[in-house]
Amino acid sequence: MTITPATEMETTRDMISAFGGYNHTMNCGENEFYMEKNMTSDYYPALAPRRKRKMLFRTGEIYGMYAKNGILLVEDGNLLYTDKEMNDWQIIGQLAKNPKVMCGMGAYVAIWPDKKIFNTNDKTLKDMEASKATAGTVTFSMCTLDGADITPITKAPSIGTVAPQSPKADDLWLDTSSTPHVIKKYTTTWTKITTCSNGAIYWMDTGTTPNALKLWSESENQWTAVATSYTKISNPGIGKPFEKYDVVKIEGVTGSISDTFNQDMAIWDKKDDFIIVTALLTNNTTQTGVITLKRSVPDMDYVCESDNRIWGCSSEKHEIYCCKQGDMTNWYSYLGTAADSYAATVGSDGEFTGCTAYGGQVLFFKEDCIHKVYGSYPANYQINTQRCRGVQKGCSESLVLVNEILYYKSREDVCAYDGSTPVSISAALGGERYEKVRAGALGAKYYMHGKNIRTTRYETLVYDSSKGMWHKEDEKSLCSMDKFVNLDGSLLYMNDRKVMEITSRDYTTEEGLETILEWSAETGLIGISYPNNKYISKICLRLSLPLDSELDVDVMYDSCGVWEEAAHMESKYEESRRDTPSFVTMRSFEVPIFPIRCDHMRIRLRGKGDARIYSISKVLEQGGY
Repeated sequence: MTITPATEMETTRDMISAFGGYNHTMNCGENEFYMEKNMTSDYYPALAPRRKRKMLFRTGEIYGMYAKNGILLVEDGNLLYTDKEMNDWQIIGQLAKNPKVMCGMGAYVAIWPDKKIFNTNDKTLKDMEASKATAGTVTFSMCTLDGADITPITKAPSIGTVAPQSPKADDLWLDTSSTPHVIKKYTTTWTKITTCSNGAIYWMDTGTTPNALKLWSESENQWTAVATSYTKISNPGIGKPFEKYDVVKIEGVTGSISDTFNQDMAIWDKKDDFIIVTALLTNNTTQTGVITLKRSVPDMDYVCESDNRIWGCSSEKHEIYCCKQGDMTNWYSYLGTAADSYAATVGSDGEFTGCTAYGGQVLFFKEDCIHKVYGSYPANYQINTQRCRGVQKGCSESLVLVNEILYYKSREDVCAYDGSTPVSISAALGGERYEKVRAGALGAKYYMHGKNIRTTRYETLVYDSSKGMWHKEDEKSLCSMDKFVNLDGSLLYMNDRKVMEITSRDYTTEEGLETILEWSAETGLIGISYPNNKYISKICLRLSLPLDSELDVDVMYDSCGVWEEAAHMESKYEESRRDTPSFVTMRSFEVPIFPIRCDHMRIRLRGKGDARIYSISKVLEQGGY
């Protein structure tokens, strides 16, 4: 009898030593993971769970959070502020209980929709808007810029060093024989009169249309037209709510001067009981009816800061605005200077979905376009419209700058924008769609938290721009990350009435840290690409576990839906190794898998605590036909 010798089965080893992150697609590579929980790229090329996060403090209901020389919180209607060390919380004032939009400029923080300004230096809160309704008699009188009252003569005087001959009552003579020159009026004798409290001589020339106020020039010995005429509006407390150079809308003026004063006017000077505006009166006059003055701020959906101006937009009016340079209280100041306010109407359809300053431009987003504002002052501002993927509605807080690149959630994907054309970076997220996305940045990472439309659960996905890979962290039934702010190299966010911190540094104590961190990583389909009846006979993990950590390895065959535990590892304290560092000596764990024939398989790593997985190797054997 002839016995054919057995043929030794051919074996090969396939090793993965660089792990590529989250890839929720059918093209998930063997070094990538189709499902993840609490994984990170911090230790690339190793596979590892993320760092623990720290709870800084508990809060009530939060309507807004902002970082500007400290932390600003709107909690249960109270505006609270503390320094960066968060040692001393101060109640600054009361605000409405609704979501806030905040924007910083210098030491100030503007708060919408309340239209308040918080000063981080002196810890004061004031209104952006101001208004005043008069009571009693309102006086309109001619004046100079510095407030000197003017009562001009109304007919041309005789001019000379000698008094006119045979004068009549009320004749006027401008006596140039003395210095300074004086104006005199004849009754029975020539008597000096005053036309201005500062001694200047004014004449209201009614022979021209319109009338012209003229000032006598001693140096030129002639009348010169007053380039700018001023009017003082006097009433108890009328100027108290306003500041010098405010632009106010005046309403309620009646009579022949109504067209002159019922409009937006700049306050050139003021005291508590009067304001000075630019206007020419023929005669001083009074009014007893109520006059209202208001410094207003437009209602805006989104705001940002650029070049010492607050910019904003209104979907209702399809308008873009910016405040006067350096003054977030004045939005209708059009005085012909480089510091003027600015407003423009855009013709594109749809609502605004967000705005931000980027690359020397101010960008206003809609879902299908970007309006770009170029220029350095109002006279040369231009608005160009780029038709491209904009910000998805409800995702204005996804606009985040990471290492000079702007990231945001569009209607279909996550985009990276460098000022030219948006580029999708979310292919690894597969067919999943997200809404209500908010985001933050820490180092080179883009933290994105949003609602998965298919599962209705909120997921935290992190894109590492330096490595070009995604990782999936949390998945919750409710929103668990909101109101991201950066403070001194940390990323803060709200989570169920707690302020949490994400940082790249190691904490020195366990106080406030998450207690048990559970993590997992599930591969894509393994074995589909293996030809010639190859199958996996053994898996070997190269890893290290710190003390009080554990790791399980599960396997699923042929997408049957059942996970089988293949190995369980724990790292426990050993008396004989008391000087062992926090991480035990790196060692290999061989995970035997029964050599059953299958078309494909998945591997799931799950654990508690920390871990470093440096490589996964697979032993493949050649099967028969």
